Amino acid sequence: MVKTMHDFFDAAARGDLDKFHDLVLGSFYAYDGGKRWEGDSLMRALIEWHRQGMKLAWSINGPEVHIDCDMAWIAYLNRGQMQKPGDAAPTPTNWLESGALQRQANGWKLAFLHSTRMEAAPATAKSESGFDQAQIAAALAAAPPSIASGATMIARDASGAKTVLRQGNNGWICHPPYPDGDPEPRPACTDENGQAFFKAFGAGQPPDPAKPGYSYMLQGGSGWSNTDPMAEKLPPDRKDYIHIPPHFMILDAKMANESGLPLHDPDPDTHFPFVMFGGTPYAILIIPVQ
Repeated sequence: MVKTMHDFFDAAARGDLDKFHDLVLGSFYAYDGGKRWEGDSLMRALIEWHRQGMKLAWSINGPEVHIDCDMAWIAYLNRGQMQKPGDAAPTPTNWLESGALQRQANGWKLAFLHSTRMEAAPATAKSESGFDQAQIAAALAAAPPSIASGATMIARDASGAKTVLRQGNNGWICHPPYPDGDPEPRPACTDENGQAFFKAFGAGQPPDPAKPGYSYMLQGGSGWSNTDPMAEKLPPDRKDYIHIPPHFMILDAKMANESGLPLHDPDPDTHFPFVMFGGTPYAILIIPVQ
């Protein structure tokens, strides 16, 4: 059931109506935003919002699943982001959601979805450095509390200048979404070896193979390409970028390249472990956590 929901939101992010139809019953409907949406009307509205420049991202957190014969009920916290055209950065947004699913011959299908947007937190004061406390909270949500609680918090402004917002003590660094780079910027937390890995990556140098690094992205992530580490835009042969659910990364090319997983898959199923940039010195083993 959880995979069905992940696939549902992946289809929504891609605007993939065919995939949407594979995941829902013909009688599917949803309650969202105080309105009843019949059939694929919700998906068509999302496609139109994307066309207008709105960016939406979702992630399923803490799912509760109950099964009774061929019927199932799921409830979860949907942590995501919304960015309207003209917004400088995405706004963290949460929804409380539940759904009913029915078992069919080819798997679980979504029959009903109910979504309620949670009230936004009160406006928070800026830190002395000028960064919003909400951005700090968003960055710390990239890793488990046991790591984020002791991590150094670093932010970067539009000019690229970095500011230490909070000094940590465990060697990890967390940062809010950077406006450039990935198609859908998300926060990340990375250990010391991981930071060295990305520094070498940025300089075009091979990372030290004797120092594997680790990184969390519990708000999900994205990439222009799964095979070309230097891609900075969508390759001409692709219609969409790589959408990655909440995950943990092992930044170790040797381990990734010897994992036995496909090394040159341009369109991996990101709900299962996969290798990004396989066969290169920047190969990463990505493990979804939900």
